[in-house]
Amino acid sequence: MAFPTLPVSLTCLTLLVLLSIAMAADNNSTATGLILLNCGASSQNIDDSGRTWDGDSGSKFTPSVKGVATNASYQDPSLPSRTPFMTARIFTSSYTYSFPVSPGRTFLRLYFYPRLGPHLCPISTSE
Repeated sequence: MAFPTLPVSLTCLTLLVLLSIAMAADNNSTATGLILLNCGASSQNIDDSGRTWDGDSGSKFTPSVKGVATNASYQDPSLPSRTPFMTARIFTSSYTYSFPVSPGRTFLRLYFYPRLGPHLCPISTSE
């Protein structure tokens, strides 16, 4: 009994091509949509995972950097990396970072390292 090899081979080849196209589209959307901005940093930094973070000073996402850049004086040893947790930018008035996004769903992840300074009280902040 002979099996029909041509239709099976053609079906497998078609599925392989479709899978490759889907994977390429997924990789391109991730690569073009990934923005890693290290607030308070003046240059690029690489975290312990090998990701490159751009500093917000001179960034295309911050038209004119205002505020004060600062570094944390203490690093919690449980943190996975110094970047992006050890720098911050403190604003005393409203400020906006502007990110271009495509229509549709966007995943936004913010990283924060809690720190209170002698003149900073989060309870007394207002808009």
